[in-house]
Amino acid sequence: MAKQKLKTPKTVAKRIKKVTARGKIIVSTTSAQHLATNKSKRRRRASRNVVVMSKGDVKQYKKLVG
Repeated sequence: MAKQKLKTPKTVAKRIKKVTARGKIIVSTTSAQHLATNKSKRRRRASRNVVVMSKGDVKQYKKLVG
């Protein structure tokens, strides 16, 4: 009997910006919008960037996304 497919959690799908050809996952940095006025300009500027997801999280995310 075949296994049922898992639905991709939409919150996980929204966090991932791109998957590169070599399988790296590109995500945007956190803490960009919420309570932004309390954060320094440097911190807000840095949160606009995208980063490569850490190796520890990649395996977990790939399983969720499929």
